[in-house]
Amino acid sequence: MKQGNLNAKDDAYVPLIYSQKLDELISDPNIKNIAVTAPYDSGKTTILKSYFKKRELRYKLGIRYTNHLIILLQI
Repeated sequence: MKQGNLNAKDDAYVPLIYSQKLDELISDPNIKNIAVTAPYDSGKTTILKSYFKKRELRYKLGIRYTNHLIILLQI
């Protein structure tokens, strides 16, 4: 079985329903953790990197911190 490219991209299409739900979760002060689960190599990090890149102006500090953590976790 051939494995995919494990380098997450930051320019993928993020479905509107994902963006809306992430916006809702991020704006809720009662939510401390968000879990994104899916099979191995299904694009979880790519979706998150793309989502945060497109909304960097709206969530400047939180996004930069989260993107930095995503990059660090890939090492």
